[in-house]
Amino acid sequence: MDSNRGIKRQQAKLFITELLSFAGLFFLLGVIVFVLYRQSVYRDIDQSLDHQRQALIDGPKMNAQPLTPLMPRQQQPIHADMPLQSTTLVYNTAGQITNQASLGQRNYTYFKNIALDKSVLNQKQTLETNHGVFRTLLLKVAKTNVNPEYAGHYVLILQSVDGQVRAMNTFRQVLIITIVIFGCWPWV
Repeated sequence: MDSNRGIKRQQAKLFITELLSFAGLFFLLGVIVFVLYRQSVYRDIDQSLDHQRQALIDGPKMNAQPLTPLMPRQQQPIHADMPLQSTTLVYNTAGQITNQASLGQRNYTYFKNIALDKSVLNQKQTLETNHGVFRTLLLKVAKTNVNPEYAGHYVLILQSVDGQVRAMNTFRQVLIITIVIFGCWPWV
């Protein structure tokens, strides 16, 4: 009887050790995948910000193709290189938004409380507001820039990352639920 009892105790100890090892490995794998996913998302967003920075510095691109009767004559929007979820705020040196007209009343109301912080010049940051989450980049555009709207002003590029943040939060929740289920499953 004593040897049977000792074997059962040893089996239980080995089972718990294997269970904890599996849970630890699963947790570690989940954390690694989450960190890699997060880095990938922010790398893509930061590349988009870099592209937008270069587009602002280079100025608007001129359309080299001649107009033909099949192509209607339309003026290119100033922000043609900007992604749809991107907004630019142009500040004067006093910190006031100068592109209120191009933002529209709705967007201006939404962004008017974002103050100019010159200490974050050329730094990518995540800005959380009560209306959303943005990845931002503040630039000081040269006075010689071909676009008079930006020339000599501070430009804050805001890239909405609400969808990416929701996806990361969902992934984190699924990871936690999965770890809890697999951690508790043998005990149920």
